Amino acid sequence: MPPREEFPTEGLEGAPSNDIGWHFGTPMPNARGNIVCKLCGKVVKGGITRVKEHIAHKTDNVTPCPNVTGVIRESMMNVLKESNTKKIDKKKEKR
Repeated sequence: MPPREEFPTEGLEGAPSNDIGWHFGTPMPNARGNIVCKLCGKVVKGGITRVKEHIAHKTDNVTPCPNVTGVIRESMMNVLKESNTKKIDKKKEKR
């Protein structure tokens, strides 16, 4: 099942957008770009993309979440790959 169907994005309380990452993070009030991971409580600085990298264990920018399950981690990795592919395709179209 595609990750977007596993984690519906409609009606997420307090979420600034319909991004799938808001299932796993809560924005900190009065601290733009700082998000608290719902799974481990870590404050991730840098926005929702960094939270998704934290959940997916992409260790370039953030520390991996110790409390994430394998299924959620794989789904988030697929979401990040999908968005990266779209970004690359968009650059190719511009050329």
